[in-house]
Amino acid sequence: MNRRSLLAAAFLPALLGAPARAELPFVADPNRCDSSGLPAGCIPLPNEMSGAAGSCNGQKWKYASTNFCTTDPIVNNSANELFGVSGMSVEIAWRAETGRPDVVIAVHDSGIRWLDGGVEGDLRKKFYLNRGELPPPICATPPSGPDPRDCNGDGAFDVPDYDADPRVTDMNGNGVTDPEDLIMIFSDGVDDDHDGYVDNIAGWDFFEGDNDPFDEVDYGHGSGEARDSTAEANNGGDLGTCPNCRVMPVRVGDSFVADVNRFAQGVVFSVDTGASVVQEALGTYNQSSFAQQAIDYAYAHNVPVIASAADEDSWHHVFPGPYTHTIMVNSIRDFGVTGVEPASWLYINGCTNFGGNLSVSVSSTSCSSEATGRSSGIAGLIVSAGRDAVGAGALTRPLTANEIRQVFTQTADDIDFETMRAITFPDTVRYASQAGWDQFTGYGRVNASQAVTRVLAGQIPPEADMTSPRWFQPLDPARDGDIVVRGRVAADRATGYTYRVQIAYGIQPQETEWTDVVPFGATQTAPIDGVLATITPAQVLAPTPAEIARRQAELPDVTSDYDQFTYTIRVQVRDQPGDQLGEDRRTIFVHDDPDLKAGFPLFVGGDGASSPAIADLDGDGVGDIVFGTSDGLVYAKHADGSDLIGWPAAVDPLPLHTGSTAYATGSIAPPRYGAVLASVAIGDLDGDGLLDVVAADFEGKIYVFDHRGRRKAPFPVSVNPAFSSHDARDRYNTVHAATIGSPALADLDGDSKLDIIVASGDRHVYAWSATGALLPGFPVLVVDQSQMVIVDSVHDKLAPRPGVSPFRGSKIVNSPAIGDIDHDGTPDIVVGTNEEYDETPNFSATSSTASALAQSGLLTPANSRVYAIHNDGINHPGGPLLAGWPAKIALLNAELLPDVGEGINASPALADVDGDSQLEVGVFANAGPAYLLKSDGTSFFGNGPDGNYRVFATDADAGSTSPDTPSFASLGEGAFADLTGLGQIVFTAPASGLGRALAVVLPEQQVNADDHLAAWNTTTGNYLPTYPHHMEELQFLTGPSIADVGGTPLPEIVEGSAGYFVHAYDASGVEPTGWPKFTGGWHVANAAIGDVDGDGLNEVVALTREGNLFIWDTTAPAGPQQWPKKRHDLRNTGNLSEPQGRTGSTVHSGTLSALRAHLSLPLGASNNRLRLRATMALAGGSDGIDPAADGLSLDLDASTFDLPASGFMARGTGWLYRDPGPRPRRPTGSAGQSSSGNTTGPSR
Repeated sequence: MNRRSLLAAAFLPALLGAPARAELPFVADPNRCDSSGLPAGCIPLPNEMSGAAGSCNGQKWKYASTNFCTTDPIVNNSANELFGVSGMSVEIAWRAETGRPDVVIAVHDSGIRWLDGGVEGDLRKKFYLNRGELPPPICATPPSGPDPRDCNGDGAFDVPDYDADPRVTDMNGNGVTDPEDLIMIFSDGVDDDHDGYVDNIAGWDFFEGDNDPFDEVDYGHGSGEARDSTAEANNGGDLGTCPNCRVMPVRVGDSFVADVNRFAQGVVFSVDTGASVVQEALGTYNQSSFAQQAIDYAYAHNVPVIASAADEDSWHHVFPGPYTHTIMVNSIRDFGVTGVEPASWLYINGCTNFGGNLSVSVSSTSCSSEATGRSSGIAGLIVSAGRDAVGAGALTRPLTANEIRQVFTQTADDIDFETMRAITFPDTVRYASQAGWDQFTGYGRVNASQAVTRVLAGQIPPEADMTSPRWFQPLDPARDGDIVVRGRVAADRATGYTYRVQIAYGIQPQETEWTDVVPFGATQTAPIDGVLATITPAQVLAPTPAEIARRQAELPDVTSDYDQFTYTIRVQVRDQPGDQLGEDRRTIFVHDDPDLKAGFPLFVGGDGASSPAIADLDGDGVGDIVFGTSDGLVYAKHADGSDLIGWPAAVDPLPLHTGSTAYATGSIAPPRYGAVLASVAIGDLDGDGLLDVVAADFEGKIYVFDHRGRRKAPFPVSVNPAFSSHDARDRYNTVHAATIGSPALADLDGDSKLDIIVASGDRHVYAWSATGALLPGFPVLVVDQSQMVIVDSVHDKLAPRPGVSPFRGSKIVNSPAIGDIDHDGTPDIVVGTNEEYDETPNFSATSSTASALAQSGLLTPANSRVYAIHNDGINHPGGPLLAGWPAKIALLNAELLPDVGEGINASPALADVDGDSQLEVGVFANAGPAYLLKSDGTSFFGNGPDGNYRVFATDADAGSTSPDTPSFASLGEGAFADLTGLGQIVFTAPASGLGRALAVVLPEQQVNADDHLAAWNTTTGNYLPTYPHHMEELQFLTGPSIADVGGTPLPEIVEGSAGYFVHAYDASGVEPTGWPKFTGGWHVANAAIGDVDGDGLNEVVALTREGNLFIWDTTAPAGPQQWPKKRHDLRNTGNLSEPQGRTGSTVHSGTLSALRAHLSLPLGASNNRLRLRATMALAGGSDGIDPAADGLSLDLDASTFDLPASGFMARGTGWLYRDPGPRPRRPTGSAGQSSSGNTTGPSR
């Protein structure tokens, strides 16, 4: 067979002459076979790599250095296809390096399934044990080697060394002794090794805060990650890329979706307890400055962080990957469909991401997660090779984190299909990879053999590290001036170096397009750490037409020019004598928007997951911007970016292990605070006329701050810890204390004071009074008890009833909606859950495509649940749920993503769509049809002939701007509005096409895959013309805000996506001049619209996950809007009928109920005076407004009557009004009643 290897022959002599080293049983040997079984007489491949030519198993093709697995001669003879070499040359890397037991890979994930026999078989001998917290094992016979703890003589201190120890028994009953047994037996509550972590015997659990990283919910992702990197060789199971490295499980979540601050704590722990590599295949809910500091701490201690690019076939920024100083990887594979040509091994996986900070691509099938595991093991090989090279005298010290990154990138095999994009699969082309670095494959496919060979030979690239600008930082040099490039360049292993700094247009410029800012110059000998270059506005060249055309041809989304403002800065370092190159890059955005306020975007550090609210906290008549971040800070800002007095306010500190070296030395200074992902609720809780801010954190605590940012006693209050404790959790109870959905405010108990309603990750809905007391009847366990039964009432632990097949979801991650849906005079609570049940999906398919998809077997359809809860909870006669609830809500694919892609993550929305004074409910699951429900939980549109609910349309007509149909609501939340001013209510929501769903399954670029913004007529259930409308990206956890931003004066649907834009579409799908707005970030927070500068016009306020705050001016007049923020109003009711609250505008909608009134209105020309004698009650919604300061305005039929502030006098619990003189009548053309004041008692 024609065999080609990518091993550089120049390094073979140095490799074969390396001295012998102590090894675990899987010994590095130059006579090991390659994937073709050569050379003759070689040591066979591990038994996990069996497989004949053309039918290679996973490990064989991924690890191969030859074309043994390739049967296509076209591929075998193509340089672009790397001559058919299928994998990463791992098997021949093992000729030189198989890893060292002192190289510890810390896997940050969901923990370890101690009870899984397969996991134990692959990893039992591989777990790192902390000598400082364990007694020496009692050996059956004295050890023969130098280590008195190595009872079995395998060269390492590991679990088998305790096999003969009479103290050690199988405590967890899994049939073998394992690290959990040692944890149970030897934990004594003493920090024996004084590292700040008590009894850290075998890793740590930061998710639950203990020393046992047990995956008790049996998710398994962390166990799979550990096997990918470190599974034992020749045991017939999995096979890690670093068979002799150790693994240290660091649990940071109950799945790969985790809190970034727990990840940050895990990184600190890993570095301070001796880990050599940090492995993270996470997609965190959030991002914080703490996490960046933790990664920088690892970098400073030469611990590389191998990061996942995530799994959504997208360019959006999934943290922790986009942090500075990570090595971000994605996945390449075969196509996976028989007969597709070419039969390549270099297809970009469907379930992987790409982008400006991608380092390398990794051969893998299970998405970016597997790529992270396999490359983390290769990082372990590189670190091991560095330590071995020191022992052999080829290096004087181990590798730095930057050098490890340079070794990865500079030894990768370049992937270039720029002119070979055709594939024989419908509507599919290759992504536009190119020679050199590109956003789809980075520097190319990892070559493990090249990497370890160069390190062992002492061939280490110089260091290039850029620390400023930030990744994906939006800049405007014309307004803000020079771009200062900071970082470090060095070549400590050479006699000297030169460096240059360049800039070019686009995300993947070609070599001819770079402009030198600092050219290669005089040789340097000492490192430079600081300013590397200053880029003037004149050096930021406008793109040429050819550059624009080429860049547009490379776009993964051909209908969205999301890359049009992208520039790249590159730092290159060349050592002397010039045979080694180091490089770092930075993607930035250069954009000038005349509507953007001066001083913005403002970087706030932590993310913008908490949607902003606009409220007049300081009583100056101008709206202030209020939001939380994952730094644990709640901000209140003026329009110039300055903080209001007393703000920001902090939530409680995290329980850090302050004895850990990072904290004890001040490298990372405590305190660090719990993340605030939930959007704040704002209202006057205690009736003092001033607004209060309610915030919820990821630790399950609820806070109330006054208008000056001071905590109000007795807050914070907490959810019940028993409901999310270790004893409450298993595979059917994946609960947690976190509050991700927004708190809401309403008067549940009829005492005329606002209560706080929260839906928790522990599967309960809570309600507290303004005094911090739980309301009677709460909390309410929210679960379908016809499917699940309580088996432990202390922890509200559940089990499925006989015959029920639930999927994983248990949490509540959406926000409750509040409204009187049963029209009994009391508010109800509407909320969805993550529940998923294996049932016939409850929708009568409105398209043959949708029906066929549900029955195709490609996806796993299921039903979730949405609930309506009485205001008195479990104290309500007959139970907490309204009759007819819960309702079944269908989803197309169960367990799409943990938590954020399970069941219902879309917060319900309420509106009276048909004018009958009854509220309807708009809701949908993570991906499925959208529903409009009546007060009894049935479909507003009735049932189809199959008995299932009729739903909003999924088939678009010819007017849609997207070719991808059918379309399904997905991942975000919906909103109601009247877009035309004619009283016709529209429901609008994020959506995605069928092609977009398949794009995550199929490799490479699906040309018709599209994300959408949907808008339906609630009377007919059909789309508005031009909808569903194209959106460039997914809209995770966000949704529409609806307000006038174009000045027409009809409202626009204002919505951001993960793909860098905030759009504003009117009912016809048209955007105003100057829209969309570009941010270069991912929007999970809704925009807020209101007047924040007092000019009488609306501004649009938006936050990105990257931590950038934007404010744009508009020409639209301020005033009441349709749905101006997340959850509609300041109280977060999600109810179109509710007043919007004190936003700073002088007009606020409210309802006056006349208890006793006499009105006299003269006829004729003298009709300019209103005589009013009345006792009235003003419904809530204008909290904190004093008519004596603001006046009052009454809209009666077609006339407006202004009651000036000078006529009001405070009296008792209300005000007395005496007309100070004639007031001219102003016709407004509006009917109904509006108010700019709030009466806390009777008004006269």
